[in-house]
Amino acid sequence: MGDYKVTKILDDKGDMRDCVELIRKKADEVPEKMRSKTNIIGLRLQGNDITDLPDWLEKFTKVQELNLSENKFEKFPAVIGDMEAIKVLKMSHNKLTSLPKDITYLHRLEELYLDYNDFEEIPEVIFETNIKELYIRNNKIRCIPAGIAKMKCLEVLVVDNNQLEEFPEALAEMPNLREVFIKKNQIERLPRGLLAKMCKLEVLELDENPLDSPPHEVVMNGIKAMVKYEQEHEND
Repeated sequence: MGDYKVTKILDDKGDMRDCVELIRKKADEVPEKMRSKTNIIGLRLQGNDITDLPDWLEKFTKVQELNLSENKFEKFPAVIGDMEAIKVLKMSHNKLTSLPKDITYLHRLEELYLDYNDFEEIPEVIFETNIKELYIRNNKIRCIPAGIAKMKCLEVLVVDNNQLEEFPEALAEMPNLREVFIKKNQIERLPRGLLAKMCKLEVLELDENPLDSPPHEVVMNGIKAMVKYEQEHEND
């Protein structure tokens, strides 16, 4: 139940360092015997029955990758805010509905995975972070607020399979956005002239939306085809 193993992963300098794994053991808490492993850079606890993290994890200040997916978290564990080296945080397949301010303490955070939770909106506290990649597929999100434009570092946004009815115009104000995945929503049209403003956009996935404009056959041909269609119909 509480048996873990130590593996090796690459740190941000390309060196092999220790990572502790306790994966799909149905553990309901982090084993006390892991308490001495404070020098690890990876902690993978996915596929268990964990609902909270112990306070002693605040000493795990070198962890760069923390995987808590496939557990039973209903609240964001406060101790994560003390693990300031985290670059990749995975909390998919839990029961989260909100995030606290603690996440803004993770100044090195680059990738945040929140897929398959119970979010009805993107937590606005995320807008105060410098993350580069946000994954929040398979939730219950109905709209993306204009505040997302504050995320000047964001490069990848994945919001597939939510309940979005409008394409968020604020995305045009995000200078580094390269990839947007917004499939399986309820979007009927793109705002006029929007794509021309998104100069760094390389990938836009819109499959399985009830689109009228641009039509499906244009969408299937990629971003360049969509921009061309937009230009040809700018006066319609």
